Amino acid sequence: MLGSIVEIVQDKWEWRSHVVRLSRFELLKRSRNSALSWAWLIIRPLVTIFCYWFALYVGFRHGQDMVEGMPPYILWLVSGVVPWFFMNEILHGGTDLMRSYSYLVTKVRFPLAAIPSIYVVTSFIIQLILQAGLAVVYFASGQALHIHLVQIPFLLVLMFAFWDLCALLFSLLSTANRGVANSIKALGTPIFWLSGVLFDVDGIAIPWLNRLLHLNPVTFFVTGFRQAIYYHTWIWEDRWVLVGFAAVFALLLVLTALAYRWLAREVPDVL
Repeated sequence: MLGSIVEIVQDKWEWRSHVVRLSRFELLKRSRNSALSWAWLIIRPLVTIFCYWFALYVGFRHGQDMVEGMPPYILWLVSGVVPWFFMNEILHGGTDLMRSYSYLVTKVRFPLAAIPSIYVVTSFIIQLILQAGLAVVYFASGQALHIHLVQIPFLLVLMFAFWDLCALLFSLLSTANRGVANSIKALGTPIFWLSGVLFDVDGIAIPWLNRLLHLNPVTFFVTGFRQAIYYHTWIWEDRWVLVGFAAVFALLLVLTALAYRWLAREVPDVL
């Protein structure tokens, strides 16, 4: 298993320049396929955020902010929804990448471990653009630079690493069984509604349920960004959250290594 982990890391690192180059082509392809070109990559999430803001802030909250004296509700909403866009991309588009890039497996002999990274890097570039938009909202809300913002680069790197592994695991499993991709996509909606993207998980008064929800990696990242941007607190203040995420990350690493060890040789034959 350790050998598989080392091989995965080495392949991703050694082929990083090829991954970045192919990611650029993927980004261009996404923009060409839409009528609004590059603008659609930004307009679509903006429309989604506006719909959430109107329904929750205007409709349900009747214009009331989260807590009196805190930054406006739009900052709370955007700081959680923006990272969700990246994670949602992996859950929906990163589940069957071996088949999507089958020519890299059968003709180019591209390392299997690096193939899902093409899609992940493309989605991450869009995420960085949205993070820049989040910064605009942050300063437009009257917020000043704060020491807790240093957590954002760390969270971005950690989020990329975690979901890059997820994309590899999902792709390997879906190549062996087509039903895996459909199952993961179907779970996207319940994951969204149970992950605290649109509600405050820490506000749940049931201790065991609060702890259980924090084991969800989506909840970890959404809460982490809000702690850094909105609440100005540190993600390690609650040790349970870090320990729980570390356990989930370790489990993901083990499962990915095992899947890679068992399925890597079969993927070219299946494709």
